[in-house]
Amino acid sequence: MILLESPSGHFVGRISWLPPIYNPQLLVLMILTLRIMVRTKFLLIAGTIFASTVAQAAADLIERADPHELLPRDALAPLLATLRDVEYTGEHPKAHLHSRYVPMVETPRDARKRSAKRDYTPKKKCTHHPSTGNCDYIGNGSNSTIGFLEPVGQQSVSIIFDGRTIFVPFDPVGEVTCSTVIKTTSGLGLVPLTIMSFSSVPTAASLGDKIATFLSQDDVFSEGFLTTVIVKYVGASATADTGAIEALLKSKGTKLVIFAGALTGATVQSVSGIKITEGPVLAQVYNKNSASVLTLYPAYRVYRDSYQAFLTGISPDPKGGWLPLSSGVDSDDTPSIAVPSRLYYTGSSKPLAGVRIAVKDIYDLAGLKTGCSSRAYYELYPKKTSTAPIIQLLIDAGAIPVGKSKTSQFANGENPTIDWVDYHCPFNPRGDSYNNPSSSSSGSGAAIAAYDWIDVTIGSDTGGSIRGPAGAQGVFGIRPSFGAADLTNVMPLADVLDTAGYFTRTGALLYKFGSAMYPSMKHYSQYPKKLLYPTDYWGSSPNPLFESFIVKLESFLNTTRTPISISSTWANTSGVSTPMNTYLTTTYTDIIGYYQWFFFGKPFVEDHIRAKGYFPFLNPTPVVRWGYGATLNESRYQAALTQKNTFKNWWLNTIQKSDNLTCSDSIMIYPQSSGSPSPRNTRTSSPPSLPNGFSSGRISVHAEIPDVIVPIGEAPYNSTVGSFNYAGRTEYMPVTISFLAHKNCDLMLLKLVADLEAAGIVKPVKTGSRVY
Repeated sequence: MILLESPSGHFVGRISWLPPIYNPQLLVLMILTLRIMVRTKFLLIAGTIFASTVAQAAADLIERADPHELLPRDALAPLLATLRDVEYTGEHPKAHLHSRYVPMVETPRDARKRSAKRDYTPKKKCTHHPSTGNCDYIGNGSNSTIGFLEPVGQQSVSIIFDGRTIFVPFDPVGEVTCSTVIKTTSGLGLVPLTIMSFSSVPTAASLGDKIATFLSQDDVFSEGFLTTVIVKYVGASATADTGAIEALLKSKGTKLVIFAGALTGATVQSVSGIKITEGPVLAQVYNKNSASVLTLYPAYRVYRDSYQAFLTGISPDPKGGWLPLSSGVDSDDTPSIAVPSRLYYTGSSKPLAGVRIAVKDIYDLAGLKTGCSSRAYYELYPKKTSTAPIIQLLIDAGAIPVGKSKTSQFANGENPTIDWVDYHCPFNPRGDSYNNPSSSSSGSGAAIAAYDWIDVTIGSDTGGSIRGPAGAQGVFGIRPSFGAADLTNVMPLADVLDTAGYFTRTGALLYKFGSAMYPSMKHYSQYPKKLLYPTDYWGSSPNPLFESFIVKLESFLNTTRTPISISSTWANTSGVSTPMNTYLTTTYTDIIGYYQWFFFGKPFVEDHIRAKGYFPFLNPTPVVRWGYGATLNESRYQAALTQKNTFKNWWLNTIQKSDNLTCSDSIMIYPQSSGSPSPRNTRTSSPPSLPNGFSSGRISVHAEIPDVIVPIGEAPYNSTVGSFNYAGRTEYMPVTISFLAHKNCDLMLLKLVADLEAAGIVKPVKTGSRVY
């Protein structure tokens, strides 16, 4: 592989094709010889060969050159210096190697050994003999079995019904046998059907109430599903006024009513193995003799991801795991997401039953690839065979994954649109919808603020990837205490800083979801009386919305704020002579740069070179950060860990101590977002910078404490969208605040937010351009 640069020192491409003589020095000599031959017009057969070599190399260079802003060659130099001995083998790795994955990547020597042991015995083959019409088996004789090709993805159909697209996976949820033949029109024989369950004797009035409830609570159900209705009674033997029930349903367009259960006065049919309590389904009708069998299939409503927050929609694989969604709606090149009926989970005892979630594309889901916003990474590695334990925990608690949301590349902080090269950055729905959604959990932050059909979105936070998007989109979010979740099979940025968090639109769901996601955390019923107000981060004139909220918070906690200077307290009590901001200037950058390069990036790049023969494309931010990390050594990394742990121990023993009654002796608040716009069309001419420095957002990172984001209002701004020959218009961006507490006091903070919402001090947020 040869890397090329322009005269100004910018990296412009690479040549990964070499002539049969694999010697870069000889290739350079050949190119120089060609220049001499061209200048002297000395045309020989050898010259033609050389020209072909250079033409192929040039074509490859043009193909692989970065069409976007070119990065300085010295940004890549440290990475290349660590890859001197990587050898192209043409072998694709089985899985990606880093500290939280099972090592499965072969060395070139292992690949050669395995290649030498390959079995080249001809496979079973069938040849047709025209003279006899027979088919002879070649290999193991006439007893050989020819396997069928298995279709890609589960069998399913999509239908347009009641003006909406419905996805129907052919994974049965039950069966009904009718003693009469059901007449259907030609086609697939799919009949819209609604299951209604009653613990008390059903009446026309109770059916009417249930239909109204279905319409108000479920976005999949519509009155069109009342074409056929199963009225299922689960109580003791009783008599129902079936005539009144049938009259009501007839007025709703019902063609067939099927009664099930211990009802007298009705012809009760056989209902078996129905996995759902109630809700809309599609029934496939099979008529046999004088009876009909209805096989029931679930109904999913398909939505368009107009804010481009998702990579793909997903659906359950009947064999286990997940499949990319094989359905779509008319769209402008945006993904489609299918969601199941909320009614399917009625009566479930699981704490998160029916809660729809989006999963950031750094978490593994069995049956799907994990792409980490890198096309090269996505193409290189196979589908995952297991689901990340933290996501499986949520699934076991009843949560329903419906899609994988976008992340900035390898969870590094990126700005739209110049840093997002491999994939397009999601759109922030707030304001004029052209503001930065923040990163790296960009897709999850955008989705929860954009769509009512998603309930919770999963993200991660190493240096601000939950808190930034929560502030930019004006939603509830949490970066939990370090160690709150098992991050096995989750792409790492730095294993000593990474956390698994999430976003919601209500404080109540924030608390409910956290209780299930962090089950080892302890619940508390009392709150600290000390409210810390760090003067380092509030400034002299914060947004009046903050002051109004803090006054209400003081009243709720029956306390008054305690001003504190974090930097001065450090100087007086830490025992470290260096000022805090100076001491921690490169700590975060050193940890993530070193760790992600050597434990994730470098193995990935080596795998790619072995399999493809060239260096994979990287977005600008990973190039800069990995390039910096490649210059660091183990001692520098350990020094950064020492700095981090020094700050953590000081914080937990000086600023926020533990408390038996309230978990934390204090709550600290600091501004997360102040309502300022951040237009996504801002242009920059310089490469991304390193995330050096220390600010309020680094406190929870180094101290390993929970940081909960709460929306408290919105501020007006003058939109620049459409400002050409136009004065602009007034839009609004969110104002949010962060809460900090002692380590592992997460549920105390989450309950506080839920209680503040119940008291009317905090309000649930809406989807769309406005928070309220």
